[in-house]
Amino acid sequence: MDNTFWGVSTKYLQQYLNRYRFKEKIKNSNVKLNVFVTKISEDINAYQNYQNIELKYQKLISTQF
Repeated sequence: MDNTFWGVSTKYLQQYLNRYRFKEKIKNSNVKLNVFVTKISEDINAYQNYQNIELKYQKLISTQF
């Protein structure tokens, strides 16, 4: 996603908006990795979602064929 949203499904709209908001918050930071880790550690659900990215991706890909 090169900073452009094209036809976001309402099913994933909140996730896209959260990602956009997060990117805007850290965009001017010189230490993006530190900010990222701090924000993730504030919310255990975010960390769990991060851990499940590969599983969710595989599930998405398997439904495409």
